[in-house]
Amino acid sequence: MFTESVVPLLLKECLVGPGIESRSLQTFGVIEGVIDEKIQGIVPKASGIQLGILASPLGVSITLTRNLNNKLIQVNKGKHDSANSNLSLENYQKELLRKLGNCVYGLDGKPMEEIIGETLTARGLKLALAESCTGGLIGHRLTQIAGSSAYVDRGVVCYSNQAKVEWLGVSKGLLATHGAVSAPVAKAMAQGVRRRSGVDLGLSVTGIAGPAGGTRSKPVGLVYVGLATPRKTFTKEFHFHGDRNMIKLRSSQGALDVLRRWLFGLPISDD
Repeated sequence: MFTESVVPLLLKECLVGPGIESRSLQTFGVIEGVIDEKIQGIVPKASGIQLGILASPLGVSITLTRNLNNKLIQVNKGKHDSANSNLSLENYQKELLRKLGNCVYGLDGKPMEEIIGETLTARGLKLALAESCTGGLIGHRLTQIAGSSAYVDRGVVCYSNQAKVEWLGVSKGLLATHGAVSAPVAKAMAQGVRRRSGVDLGLSVTGIAGPAGGTRSKPVGLVYVGLATPRKTFTKEFHFHGDRNMIKLRSSQGALDVLRRWLFGLPISDD
């Protein structure tokens, strides 16, 4: 009765709009232009599916959207057509995932911190943070997720060199030789916070958020992430662009992505 009588009336009076269904993928570490090149031709125009690409400080999102042609409910021989439509979107989503590979960190809007939280919880792992240029932003993002006390042990904001020495055990000689913004110091910071907290994983970040403080050899946006695990310590170098807030946000995402890659057995760097 609703389908045959009420829906046509609602459509006739323009009281409802077209139905929309969508799927999405969230990526990090690959620029918008490269994403666009990689996914060219995957979704044909005749499919009726719109492909969208949106860049943000947290990465590039790809969306698949289908307009249901102003039908609130589609019925075919007593069965909803939407199941076949959903399957089609899911197939395209899987093809995009296959094409884009390791840079995809989430599906359908799930944020990086939630994915990491679920994985750390499932594996019973605890994490300690040592943040410099991000000023506690990584810890803030992780603890925005309910239940984060199960995997976040502590976070230390070691902004000055002295704090890195006193709280993390980074040697003065290392700082003098390489500078605070360097791979060796990021490594020492991650190892220091893991060792002093006695947890499974130590994650660190050090960089130049700007707008001042950069040099020719170490420009604004240069960031190093360190990840200390039970068997090995990894470091990764990033070069971010934007204002101070954007660089801090991208640095937090880069650090979480390093952790994500280790958790899922992916290469820390695709280089």
